[in-house]
Amino acid sequence: MLQWLCTRLGGLSIKDTLNCVMPLIAQRGWEGVMSKIQADGKIEGVCSGTAVSDDLVYYYHRPAPLNNVHGIGTVLLAGAEVLRLPK
Repeated sequence: MLQWLCTRLGGLSIKDTLNCVMPLIAQRGWEGVMSKIQADGKIEGVCSGTAVSDDLVYYYHRPAPLNNVHGIGTVLLAGAEVLRLPK
């Protein structure tokens, strides 16, 4: 797939293609993250920590309390990386 994209972009190298495409992909990802940030800054959709279980259903039904501490740092780190993207 990546080689096809390189060809479609005028024969760019894989490295040049990644440098061109990855910021666009990262921006789309950030838009998804931002959709989970409420107007007051609270983050939704991050599940709480888990114990170990052999039962897969256990993981499907993890609670996702509003503003769970497991998500705050990851959102901040992702936002910092988005700020570093080329304009």
